[in-house]
Amino acid sequence: MKTPLLNAGAVPAAGRAYSASIALIRARGMSVHARVLFHASATLKATIEVYTSPDGNNWDTTPYGSFDINVSAGNERQASAYIVAPEHGFIKLAVYNTDTAYALTWAKLWYTIQSYPNGTAQEHGSVLKDEGA
Repeated sequence: MKTPLLNAGAVPAAGRAYSASIALIRARGMSVHARVLFHASATLKATIEVYTSPDGNNWDTTPYGSFDINVSAGNERQASAYIVAPEHGFIKLAVYNTDTAYALTWAKLWYTIQSYPNGTAQEHGSVLKDEGA
């Protein structure tokens, strides 16, 4: 796989590791791929969360979407999901360790974006340009 968007060391118990933001322009959707290594004594899953922002500064406080990686103590696990993304704006991803006792040893995230060809998507209400008051 290509270089991960997020290549986090340990994700603390009940903690999150966030990716950098991803700009969306004419996006149709995106595939998110996550791989984690669970602590040998882990008992709870990891959740991959998706957050959106219209401008890259003001982020949703609740996830736009999420998917789980079921726990497998001491093992590496990978899961992928297709996200129906907003056409414009920004997305960032988070790895949430739901285990309250043990850290994830490491976590990695990759993504691909499927976009509409230039000129075929609706561009009404684009957050990337000022339409005036």
